[in-house]
Amino acid sequence: MSDRNPASAEQNAGSFGEERWSSWIFVALTAGVVLLAYLPAFNNGFISDDYVNLQRIQEWRRDPLYLYSIPPENFRTASYACLALLKTGFGYRPEFFYGFTIFLHLANVLMLAKLLELATGSVATARLAALLFAAIQNPQEAVMWINGMHESLQGAFGLATLIAWIRGRYRWCAIFYIAALFSKESAPVFLLLLPLVESGRSRQFEFRKELLYLLVPTVLFLVLYYFTAPANHFLTHKFYALHPRALWVWVNSLHRLAFPSVYLAVALSIITKTPRLVETSRLPLAWTALSLLPYIFLTYQTHVPSRHLYLASMGVAWLLSLLVGTMGSCAARRSFVIAFVTLNISYLWLVKDDQYQERAASTNELIRELSARPPERVQLVDFPQNPWIAQGTALLVPGWRRDLILVNASDEECPKCPKLVWDSGLRRYLSLP
Repeated sequence: MSDRNPASAEQNAGSFGEERWSSWIFVALTAGVVLLAYLPAFNNGFISDDYVNLQRIQEWRRDPLYLYSIPPENFRTASYACLALLKTGFGYRPEFFYGFTIFLHLANVLMLAKLLELATGSVATARLAALLFAAIQNPQEAVMWINGMHESLQGAFGLATLIAWIRGRYRWCAIFYIAALFSKESAPVFLLLLPLVESGRSRQFEFRKELLYLLVPTVLFLVLYYFTAPANHFLTHKFYALHPRALWVWVNSLHRLAFPSVYLAVALSIITKTPRLVETSRLPLAWTALSLLPYIFLTYQTHVPSRHLYLASMGVAWLLSLLVGTMGSCAARRSFVIAFVTLNISYLWLVKDDQYQERAASTNELIRELSARPPERVQLVDFPQNPWIAQGTALLVPGWRRDLILVNASDEECPKCPKLVWDSGLRRYLSLP
């Protein structure tokens, strides 16, 4: 399949002066970038909601329908299955859980390269987009927070769905799509991305009877979602709701994704008077914008959280790979890519890692405190997170139970209990008499 862009952006993008990258060099390079970018995650420990999910897999083992009692967790069954398998194989050792999320991200990087190669016909564009996605920091919660696994699993099954569709393997396509539906409830967005992939490949989208392989599971999903909605705490507590502010959330999230790398790349392309820049960019722009749609109705902040940017960041990486291809010289392309990868990895190491360490500190320190004490009722004061999270740490300390950990309880409830006061400045607990 020949390049269709007269500016030959696809041919130039990511070539670094070479016509094609050797496959093994590409795999080794992207694996190295992924590992280097997310290496700081290995010593973070479990973070906040991770403890809630670990407790849930215990309940799920006792009751196979447990997740249906707490929707939308029933649409995240794949994540709980992975957590259960990891716990069975490695116990409560978080480094193995992070190893899995990092490996999953690498798998998604390689699948994105294959998808874009099939969709655009350009190996160079596809591989550069994948390399940029390997390092891009925007969706880091999906990799550096075990609770964000929902997004990367959905991405894996969604990419597999689109690849199977392009290859004409429609039954496998349906299987992967169903798996995506039970990885995250936002998975129907892949029905909007499928026409983009098709139009990139053949310039048009044809309605085929094989679409029933995807439409039938979608209808069943929507019926199940409708009947579980009254118990969906995201809806009942108004964390997500239809509201006009969604447009601002959408625009603001797109801006945050684009700043500063996309703006800089566009500026360089304009300076070099790149022909048909808008036409070149329309498909990845549409991918990015459509990927955000399931999340823009949140009510608790003005932009989409980083873990929900995982799929949209693939579109950003695709867009950047095309914009890099418009740059006039190999030196300019190489400099931009090296700077992008270096700055994103540095940001993960120097800024984001400390934020994760801070989020995990209250539970990591609590585990240390409990490990040094005989099991007894203990009262926590000023614990900064949900009490369930503090009680969940009992899973990691032999002999301790959830009911022994009292969070912000009154003195009357347990007057003789030892008190541990969380000091956020010191990031440790202080004992009170």
